[in-house]
Amino acid sequence: MIGITDGQAAASALDAFERAIDRGCPADRSVVLRYRKACRLWDGPATDALEPLLPRTSLGEGMRVVPLFVHRGVTVDVLDSTSLMATHTHKSVDGCVTTAHCLRAGYSRIVFESGGNTGAALTRYASRAGIETFLFLPAENLTLLDAGTFAEPGVHVVAVESAADVKPAAAAFAKREGIPRVPDLAWRHEAAACIGGFVLEHLLSHQPPTHFVQGISAAFANRDLQDAGAVPRTTRWSPIVSRCPAGGKLPDGAGLARRRGRGRRTAALEHWRPPGPCDVRRRAKDVPDV
Repeated sequence: MIGITDGQAAASALDAFERAIDRGCPADRSVVLRYRKACRLWDGPATDALEPLLPRTSLGEGMRVVPLFVHRGVTVDVLDSTSLMATHTHKSVDGCVTTAHCLRAGYSRIVFESGGNTGAALTRYASRAGIETFLFLPAENLTLLDAGTFAEPGVHVVAVESAADVKPAAAAFAKREGIPRVPDLAWRHEAAACIGGFVLEHLLSHQPPTHFVQGISAAFANRDLQDAGAVPRTTRWSPIVSRCPAGGKLPDGAGLARRRGRGRRTAALEHWRPPGPCDVRRRAKDVPDV
């Protein structure tokens, strides 16, 4: 994760990491901008082309550690990766990094699938950058969407009746229309590396923890925190599966899947956008059936 070249003289990788932090950008504003020089974001032939785009795509990707309580001498802290994010989930980091990659590649339209959070983040970030978006998601998750996010011009929502058909439908549509399907897996690891950078910086100035307790909501969290050096590989992990929304579907990005909807294969619904600033949950019945 730490961006060190062979010719870079450094006493240690951690010293290099700390020197590369952009201290002019506080972490509660954007972990992407704060660690964009400390984390190796994209190893393509034009590595320097991505970094200047990140201030343009950033909308607010803040994080903080909040002391919760002390129990029998054990300090319990909470990593807040939601309240300071532009879309109120840590997927804002993915939205920022993915949109910068799309701008670097010259994409004017993109396709992606999601259960909700990732789709909302990619839609908001990409549409703000002038990129036309096509989100594929399970029809049952339409009620989870915020109408304001999907009211922008060039924003499309494609609901798929069976959750098991969402990815195949998105892939087929992208292939047929010749539209890039995002995000690339490497981009998601880069986004996770920015979160790992925040945890690493915090731990460098605090006593290392003995335990991490993590809700299963991101497939890359454990790997990227450990690759960053933020979490010793001897640290005990206690994953917690939270109460799953949407009829038992694990949160987006969990890395675990549960096949549902074993009925007939159906085509995607017609493009549907929320009918204005009203609460989309009140208008879910207006979505056309096929």
